[in-house]
Amino acid sequence: MNEEWMYYKHAICSKKIVRENSDLDFLKRKDIWSRKAWGGGGIPVLARWISDWDLGMATEFWYIIKDNKFDIASLKAKRRYEINKGKRNFDVSLIDPTQYIDQLLYVQEEALKSYPLKYRPKNIDYNQYISELHSKWDFIYGAFLRETGELVGYAFLNDQKGFVEFQVLKVIPSYEKLGVNAAIIVKILEDLEGRFDGKFYIVDGARNISHETKFQDYLEKYFGFRKAYCKLNIKYRPSIIPIVKILYPIRKQLKKFDRNSMIHQVNGVLFMEEIARKCNKKR
Repeated sequence: MNEEWMYYKHAICSKKIVRENSDLDFLKRKDIWSRKAWGGGGIPVLARWISDWDLGMATEFWYIIKDNKFDIASLKAKRRYEINKGKRNFDVSLIDPTQYIDQLLYVQEEALKSYPLKYRPKNIDYNQYISELHSKWDFIYGAFLRETGELVGYAFLNDQKGFVEFQVLKVIPSYEKLGVNAAIIVKILEDLEGRFDGKFYIVDGARNISHETKFQDYLEKYFGFRKAYCKLNIKYRPSIIPIVKILYPIRKQLKKFDRNSMIHQVNGVLFMEEIARKCNKKR
């Protein structure tokens, strides 16, 4: 519908997470809220975008980025040990996904088992997953256990204008203690080392809204990623506005029922609303 925007999980999201501004005139169109506008996949309840990229001062919203070369020598001994352990235990390389479809699916299934039920996907479209392996990702890395040659983790990345974006990283949880995450990340950083020219960066994603993870902290501590602060902006489907107004004052009470998957989704929207209000509060 518009090259700058996409539909993702009932939200209209700007594809731009760089210094350029999003085309906000697009959001004035009434037809963007229809299911048909986005291929019939779902009905958007909100649009979200960022402004003031890499603001240089702390806000309530950020992306995790790496914009300089990785220097393992600058790390504490314990962290160097953990990274080198991963490199000893795993071979990581770019792969042709068509040769590893069954293994990739198995890794995904095992990884999802560790997700809390409130946001664990209930239905996986395996045909779509396989189709995307052929067309959606620019780089696909596989992590192989050196002792057996078994594929136990993978990363999907996209090469965007001026940056590379981590889209997916999944591993079989039982291999995390052997350093599989470290092995994957350090290999990617090594392969992209020559592109760090002061403007290029790798981005892992935004502040987590719904998922419980410490992965961004891990990237900061072990690999020198940093927070690129920005502002989160939201525009709601007209029929959703009164619902947000009613539920926002009781958002803390609703958190008590967060184990319910539906309430968890509502809480995610209210949390985004809270972040957006703080980001755009006049100082």
